[in-house]
Amino acid sequence: MMGVAYYLIANQSTSTIDATLTAIDGKLIGKHADLMNQLANLQDLPLLDDFVGMDAALLEALDVPDDVVQVDNQWFEPEQGIEWFSTMMGLLAQQPQHIEHIDALLFELQQFVDALQILQTNHLQWRLGIDY
Repeated sequence: MMGVAYYLIANQSTSTIDATLTAIDGKLIGKHADLMNQLANLQDLPLLDDFVGMDAALLEALDVPDDVVQVDNQWFEPEQGIEWFSTMMGLLAQQPQHIEHIDALLFELQQFVDALQILQTNHLQWRLGIDY
C-alpha cells in the first residue's frame, strides 16, 4: 500500500522557498497522522487535516461551491504551524508507547517548523497538501 505524505504549500512561490518545502519528505507525518490527530484531540488542538487546503483548479473542476472553498481553502499564519508542530513534537516525545521511527518523525516535524520559520521571515502564509 502506498503511503500518504503531508507537505507545506506557501501562498507565494520563490525558488528558495520551493526548494525548502520540497526537501521535506512528509511520509512519516502521513504514517503517524492518526496518532497525532488523537493527541491533538486530547489537547484541544486543531487536527492535522484542519490545515489542509485543496488546489483551487481542482475545487473548480469538482464544482465545489465558493462558500465551501473559502472555508476549506484558507491560508494560515506561520506562527500557527510553528506552535502546532512544536507542541506535537513535545507530545510525541512524552508518549509511553514505542513509536516506530520516533527520531525520524521528530526530525521531520522539526523540518516543518524550520520551513515555517522561513515562511514567517518572508511574511508568507501556508497550508498543508496531501500526496496520496
